[in-house]
Amino acid sequence: MNKEKTLQSNFQALESLAKELESGDLDIEESMVKFKQGVSLIKECQKQLKEAKNEFVRLSEELEKE
Repeated sequence: MNKEKTLQSNFQALESLAKELESGDLDIEESMVKFKQGVSLIKECQKQLKEAKNEFVRLSEELEKE
């Protein structure tokens, strides 16, 4: 299960980015870079969650057939 990054590591990275943005210590350019990184991480998390849901549904359907 070592795809690019795990869902958990992406959530941790998002939490770290949020703390940095909330700190108020970044200038506008740095904030924009962090925000863009966060958006990218959110998209990856959404993709990973969708894949997990699809796998869960597939496995559930297999069980129902047995």
